[in-house]
Amino acid sequence: MFNIANLYFEAIERDTGSIAPFADDCVRHENGIQTTTNEQPDPAGFGDSSEEQLRFAMAKVDACGCEKQIDIQNLAYITRIWPRRLIIIDEKLGLVFGFPMFVHKGDVQWVKIAGLPGVDTIPKKFPPFNLQAGEIFKISEGKIHEIEANGMVVPYEAGSGWD
Repeated sequence: MFNIANLYFEAIERDTGSIAPFADDCVRHENGIQTTTNEQPDPAGFGDSSEEQLRFAMAKVDACGCEKQIDIQNLAYITRIWPRRLIIIDEKLGLVFGFPMFVHKGDVQWVKIAGLPGVDTIPKKFPPFNLQAGEIFKISEGKIHEIEANGMVVPYEAGSGWD
C-alpha cells in the first residue's frame, strides 16, 4: 500500500498517469472540492466570452479521471513532491495517510494541456511556493479509488517542520 500511494506522487512528478494504479472509479478531492471525474460540461451552459470559455475548459479538465488528468499535463506545474512522509497505513481499512510537500518552482503563467480536445492551455498564475498537504488514499485490490487532500501554502523552499 505504501508503494501504491508513492506511485501517485511519481505519476505527478513524471506527468504520466499510468505510473500509478488508478481504479476506474478513482476520484480526488482537494480542500473539500472534487477535482476529478466531475460531470462532463455541456458547452451550451457557457457563453462566448473568454472568461466563459475558460470556465468551460477548466470544467473539461475537472471531468477527467485521476489518470487522465495527470496525462493531459494539468499538474505539470508541480516540480517535486518531497518529502512524501507516508506515515500511517491501515491495511484493514485500505487507507494510507501522509504529509507530502508539493514544491512549485513557480513563475508559471500557463500549463499546456495535451490530449484534451478543445483545451490548449489553462492559466496557473502564481509565484514559487510550497504546499504542505495532508493526503489520505483509499486503496483496494491494488488500486487507488479515492484521494482526499488538504493543503496549506507555505513559502517556497520552506521546511515541513518535521525535517
